[in-house]
Amino acid sequence: MSNIITSYIRIFRRDGKAMNEVEIEFEAFKKQKNIHFLDGNLIEVDGLVLGGVSGIIGDKNKPFRVPELKYLQNLEKVVNKRPELLLLHESPEHDDHWGNSEIRKILEKSMPVSVFCGHSHWKKVAAEYPNGCKIYNIDSRVIILHRNKKDL
Repeated sequence: MSNIITSYIRIFRRDGKAMNEVEIEFEAFKKQKNIHFLDGNLIEVDGLVLGGVSGIIGDKNKPFRVPELKYLQNLEKVVNKRPELLLLHESPEHDDHWGNSEIRKILEKSMPVSVFCGHSHWKKVAAEYPNGCKIYNIDSRVIILHRNKKDL
């Protein structure tokens, strides 16, 4: 009986739109200890400054989609604060690697930064723009950051 009842319960956001189960689980996930949701902001973790922009450019009525203007404004805001590492879900394009050309334009004008992204699979993991900005497409991969003892 409870399964039937819960299938009719809808949770609404402040704007009155129904949230889907993925969004509900995500909201709970973000509230956990040591979880940092990066979306147009920077954080410092163990002395490392991380910036990030969340989501995928697209129809805002779909989960985790962001209007292009908002995404690009968040990206510009973050790169102007000069993080050491930039985390993006969506990949910029690079020569023969598929990605978003507008993200590329912003990164090519920024100060050099190491960008870790995903969303679209590249055969080669690493790429670099002429300005020194390094792109690491880690789609379906794991990265482990290790601090040298001499840096402590």
